Amino acid sequence: MSSDAPSTPHPPDQAGAVDLRHVRFKMPEIDAEQLRNAVSSRLFGVAAEPVKIGRFTVLRRIGAGGMGVVYSAYDNQLDRKVAIKLLHGTQKNEDRQARLLREAQALARLSHPNVVQVYEVGTFRGQVFVAMEFVHGTTLRQYLENDSHTRPDILHKFLQAGRGLAAAHAAGLVHRDFKPDNVLVSEDGRTLVVDFGLARASDTSGGREQGDPQRDPAEATPLAAQEDPLAGDSLNCHLTRTGALLGTPAYMAPEQHRGAPADARSDQFSFCVALWEALCGERPFEGANALELAVRVNSGTTRSSSRSRALPARIRRPLLKGLGVERDQRYPDMEMLLTALFRRQDRRRLAWISATVSSLVALGLLGWMWTRPALDVCNSGAHKLVGVWDQRVQGALRDVFLATGAPFAQDAWATTATTLGAYAQRWEEMHGDACEAAMLRSEQSPELFGRRMVCLGQRLTALE
Repeated sequence: MSSDAPSTPHPPDQAGAVDLRHVRFKMPEIDAEQLRNAVSSRLFGVAAEPVKIGRFTVLRRIGAGGMGVVYSAYDNQLDRKVAIKLLHGTQKNEDRQARLLREAQALARLSHPNVVQVYEVGTFRGQVFVAMEFVHGTTLRQYLENDSHTRPDILHKFLQAGRGLAAAHAAGLVHRDFKPDNVLVSEDGRTLVVDFGLARASDTSGGREQGDPQRDPAEATPLAAQEDPLAGDSLNCHLTRTGALLGTPAYMAPEQHRGAPADARSDQFSFCVALWEALCGERPFEGANALELAVRVNSGTTRSSSRSRALPARIRRPLLKGLGVERDQRYPDMEMLLTALFRRQDRRRLAWISATVSSLVALGLLGWMWTRPALDVCNSGAHKLVGVWDQRVQGALRDVFLATGAPFAQDAWATTATTLGAYAQRWEEMHGDACEAAMLRSEQSPELFGRRMVCLGQRLTALE
């Protein structure tokens, strides 16, 4: 653009469009370098010089947001495709740069199947870059836009994302901006959370958290607006200008709206907002703008629509606790939230399977008793422990304990073996007693015998 462009916009033309000749666009440095190399290649007939970030050859730009620009790249050394996020921030603020690098390095030490793996972190022309796993797939938000997904499908995806959050929290990382846009669903069905900890570290706005150095007003440059799939929804905009809050208002915890530091329980709140939205098609808190939303969030006033009321109580109750206004009203950690949300369903499914299998076993035993001596049937408890608690299983477990190399491994294994062995022996004795009471002593009815065998079948599943 020419330097003599007018400082005020031209009036709209007849079609209502605005003449943008006065606007100066700044292309990212890497994009500009790729463009220059491509032009040179066409002009002079030579191969375009590849642009590199460290040892990674940049292929193309695949996205941009408030935290930085993402490129697909090729790792020449390890022969693999990677994604590289070049984070906003320059060397003008050494404290911020150092903090950003520390957070990225901490993320690189985290290895979990539900967290995008970070391969390498470093600096490139004064900016921190993060080279990470390239995921073929889509965002969780785009995945949820497909109305064919059932509630169990949605819960399964969020369970995986929750496990990723829990693993990061255990490693001392806080996301601070959890939302469906920061979760990826790969083509093989994995759910992976991205951008742990980097939201605060890459903040170049005026928003501060405790422990942050005082910022120079001259550095209060707005972050680029993140491209949001729900364009036009004002609650999804990033309020990251000078003096504003960090995060996405629609998913922010009350303390984030108040400008207080975020912690793992803030991520828990954001997770519950996102899951509520996925299950109900609407978020738990409504507001025409960020201020109105903040008031609702800090008062704990959730929606009372028919879709929200349709949430099953077994899901609604844990979500409401996770959405507590004060941190200590929520679960102490993500693991407890996930247990409350998902264990009950798992236990119900396991109990149903155990009861069905055990009932079939009991009926089979009742039929078998007519063709086999009762004493043989009642001595069958030991056979049922094969594969559950036998010498092969014990040997394999012992090897696992000792392989840790811990000085207390042998003692720990001895205690474990004694405890589980006593449980198995008691189970075998009860199995024999239930059988003899029905088939030898005639002390109980076939119905009671069946019920006892169902109970024993569930205990055997628990032992396994």
